[in-house]
Amino acid sequence: MTRKKVCRFIIFYSLIVVTLLLMTVGVSKLSILIPYVEGEIKDLTNLQKTQLEIFVASINLLISLSTLIFGAVSALLFNIYKRLKRSQQLRLTVTCLLAGLSIYCGYLSHQAVLWMLGGPFFNLANTLVALPSQIQFVTFLASIVFVGDFIRVLLERK
Repeated sequence: MTRKKVCRFIIFYSLIVVTLLLMTVGVSKLSILIPYVEGEIKDLTNLQKTQLEIFVASINLLISLSTLIFGAVSALLFNIYKRLKRSQQLRLTVTCLLAGLSIYCGYLSHQAVLWMLGGPFFNLANTLVALPSQIQFVTFLASIVFVGDFIRVLLERK
């Protein structure tokens, strides 16, 4: 990999880190920055409790699966890193970054739910609540694609 590509790679992921930090600050300050439009609620209905349980369970499931991918790819990198080509190393590195981003977005999703319930309002379709979980899902799927591509290339070599 040339120096130019390495520089682009570092700049690209530095921008991602800065964006993530801004998202974290934004989610923690949502109650100050953005007033909620929904009506206030005193207690959740049974349906809302069930929706919230399913929402949080899906976040937790994606966190667990992303952690699994992160651990498996880290083990691969640790054991066979020296024998891999640069392109293979990059695939595994990007997979780890995507899995880590998915875990991080799971954290942001939990923070957004806490913000929503502290509002006090209930709207899981609110962009500020739904967006982190959607990003979590997309980054998880992207990490699966990179793992699949790594395995495909590995099998073609043999």
